[in-house]
Amino acid sequence: MKQKKWPKADHTFNIPLYGGVIHLFMNRAKFNKAVEFLLDIDESKDTAVGRARHVTNEKGESIYLIGWFNNELETLVHEICHITGYILDHAGIDVRDSGMEAYCYLAGHITEVLTSDRFARKLS
Repeated sequence: MKQKKWPKADHTFNIPLYGGVIHLFMNRAKFNKAVEFLLDIDESKDTAVGRARHVTNEKGESIYLIGWFNNELETLVHEICHITGYILDHAGIDVRDSGMEAYCYLAGHITEVLTSDRFARKLS
């Protein structure tokens, strides 16, 4: 039996306050390998331009995957919104509480990290 290998993400960072780690994949095949590695699911036939997944591993750690396959900012923002909801849900926070402030600040932080000048240069 062939052992699965974790693919290298385009960007990985830890989530402050809430814990967990986000892995951004801009390559569909690598994203699919990560999903298969964590969930043993074959998503190779999926044709979406973006994907978001949350997995809790055997140690209880949260792993969040973002697939961004078309390099369109709208797609990245859409997937960040999914991930932000997953993070807050996992933390037991209703996104509607306090005028959605926790959601907005966290989504803003994730967007800042993934669109920083240093990272944006890698996209062009």
